[in-house]
Amino acid sequence: MWNIFIALIMIFITIYLSVKLAIRPLLNKSDVATVNDQESELIKLRDMEIISNIELEDLINFYKKEDEKRDNYIQYKKYEKILEELRNIKYLKDEEYFIKINKLKSYFNIGCK
Repeated sequence: MWNIFIALIMIFITIYLSVKLAIRPLLNKSDVATVNDQESELIKLRDMEIISNIELEDLINFYKKEDEKRDNYIQYKKYEKILEELRNIKYLKDEEYFIKINKLKSYFNIGCK
């Protein structure tokens, strides 16, 4: 009788801890199906009938592209700094550095019209 009781308690504890460990990363995730502040403000403008649904979609797409450009530029600057450090420690020659910087600019569409 006691063996069954102890086994049930052990199973309960095992399941409880497994579920707790599985859920913990999900609880810390802050970007789960949330609309950013800018989008919510645009939606409020649409709800007040100041902008149309088409304008709302256009503006959301515009801001998403701007955010993507900003994120790309931040990444570009990070990689540019790494290449600069490699050049400063003489790992890259100047010619190699400029070739790699041009490739980086091309990849992130920096300075390209």
